[in-house]
Amino acid sequence: MTLTEFVVQPTGIGWPDYTAKIAALAPMVGWTTANWQTAESEIIRIGQAGSSYWITLCLLNISAITPASVITIRTYMIVNGVERLLAEDDYTQGVDPDILWAGAIWLFTIHEVVRITAQSAVAGDNGRAIGYDYMLELR
Repeated sequence: MTLTEFVVQPTGIGWPDYTAKIAALAPMVGWTTANWQTAESEIIRIGQAGSSYWITLCLLNISAITPASVITIRTYMIVNGVERLLAEDDYTQGVDPDILWAGAIWLFTIHEVVRITAQSAVAGDNGRAIGYDYMLELR
């Protein structure tokens, strides 16, 4: 991944007067294909143990899922050395937007691995792709 250094200068009432350097990593974009109905399957892993990141964006694309299919998106995070469920949401393809904010993952800092999974109730979703797009900044 390529680092790009840039400077952030907060403005407005109540902001401290400081300049912070942030190292933005290149966007991570792709698709994961799995048997979503057979079992809960991993879409992406974000971060690594012992490194701090600021997640500035994390979107999922369910447009390739079978119309009217209900898909459950789960987000897990390591807490005190144990993976815990952070969020669980159900979405219906064709009713909910095709592009989703991934399991409450946006604009917060992580220091362990975050894992996002999906599970469908429809066998026709097996072998279909779910897209992802996320950005991190080093902290």
